[in-house]
Formats: sequence, C-alpha cells, structure tokens
Amino acid sequence: MTVYDPFDPQFLADPYPAYRMLRDEDPVHRHVSTRNGIPPFRVLSRFEDVWNAVRDTETYSSAGGLTFVPDEIGTLGLAPTIVMLDPPRHGQLRSLIAKGFTPRRVAALEDAVRGFVRGRLDSFAGRREVDLHREFSSTVRSICTANSPRPYRRSSWRRCSACRRPTGPGSIRGSPR
Repeated sequence: MTVYDPFDPQFLADPYPAYRMLRDEDPVHRHVSTRNGIPPFRVLSRFEDVWNAVRDTETYSSAGGLTFVPDEIGTLGLAPTIVMLDPPRHGQLRSLIAKGFTPRRVAALEDAVRGFVRGRLDSFAGRREVDLHREFSSTVRSICTANSPRPYRRSSWRRCSACRRPTGPGSIRGSPR
C-alpha cells in the first residue's frame, strides 16, 4: 500500500506513487504527522483544486507561512516574504517588484547571468562529484543580491536557503538552528 508521508525517506526517494495515489484516491488528504510539533495538515493533489485554492485567499491564506512547521519563519528570524502575504498587500508589493523585471531590465542582466553561470560550471571542471544544490543552484542568490541596494541582506538569503535544503537521510529540509 502506498502511503503519503513527506518525512519518510522512501517517499523522498520516489514520491510519485504516493502522488498518484493521492490524486486518484484521496485528493484532499489530511495528514497526521508522527513528529512532535507538526500539526495535522491538508494536502491538495489535483491541479484544479490547487489552482482554486491559490485564488481563494479568504479560505486559504499564505500568511501563516508556506510549510507545515508552525512559525518556522519566526523561529528562523526571517521577515515574511511576498509569497507569504495575502491580498491586497501581496498585489501592492508585486506591482513594485514587477518594475525591476521588465523585459529590458532582464535582458540587461543576461550577459552577467550567463557569465556567472559559466564561471560556476567551469569551477567544477575535473571534479568527480559536485553538490549541485549547494555549489550551484543556491549560489543564484549571489546574482539576486549583487544588484541589491542592501547587500547586507545576504545573510537572510543564506538562512532561508539553508532551511529549504535536505541535510541528511530522510530530512526534507535542514535548519540553521
């Protein structure tokens, strides 16, 4: 029997049978965790249900955070990000941020981004193993912060990305605590 348990190492190794089971048999699944401090939570597994939930901010809110760990963001000492805001504040901030991502501004960064990526990939030449998440993907924050008017916020990026990456067998994310 396929079981959905986002903390189980077997699920992490191959989640697709559990996702299929959820879609086919239990599209609004209530998960009760056996881990301390993780309250029961619901899992939506069908595209249309997720699509509708994202747009129904009166019923479903992102303000409590985006994980099932209570007050994870507060515990890590991070300020809420735009994805953790509901309308109307989310829309207000999104309209401000969008000004920095016009096609012309993004095109102006293309050479710098390509150079950065090529440099990172070149640094792996001759190595037998590379942790692509730690040594490549998570370094994208360097690109994001390079043009920031407040580069001191890089430490926040490190803390936030650290809480999102696996740190060992069976973990779904590490924690800098």
